[in-house]
Amino acid sequence: MNSSKRFISPALFVLILICFTLPFVTVSCGSLEETITGFQLATGTTLETEADLYPVDPQPLAIIALIVGVMGLILGLWWSKKSQIISAILAIAGFLSVLALRLKISHSVYQDAAREGMEGIVKAEFGSGFYIPLILFLFAAGINVMFYSGDKSTMFQGLVVAKSHDYRFCTHCGAKAEGRQEFCSECGSKLEA
Repeated sequence: MNSSKRFISPALFVLILICFTLPFVTVSCGSLEETITGFQLATGTTLETEADLYPVDPQPLAIIALIVGVMGLILGLWWSKKSQIISAILAIAGFLSVLALRLKISHSVYQDAAREGMEGIVKAEFGSGFYIPLILFLFAAGINVMFYSGDKSTMFQGLVVAKSHDYRFCTHCGAKAEGRQEFCSECGSKLEA
């Protein structure tokens, strides 16, 4: 197994965790803009408006995405079939939690704006801290599934070779040689032991 493959999954989860420091959402109301990162969504923060402070509670979906990123990193360091499939499942869970977080934020921003009579004035724009982890979670899921299925096919190829040990093949023409033949019946080349 290629040793560089081993570090692709953990590297993707490290990138996902780094992306939590990027702007996840920018909430704007007229000329006032506040940017919130993924870490701030997971830990909670306070937005300053012209009139008041607006607390943002820790978002469970952001916490889940952050935990998934950490768990994916830890599991990715163990290179086994089980860790690959669990990492793929975690990556899908991370993708879904980030997507659901976006829907929840959009809904609450527009619901708050409607309640205060500020429809169309308050906007939520999602930034790189949303899009990049979303793509990386999908990529991590795909890579882990690919590595898992690649290892599985190699395992089955080993079984086929083990069952067909009674046969040899000519290195020149590829013809199958049965029994203890010394020369290929197709091209006449000497068969290797």
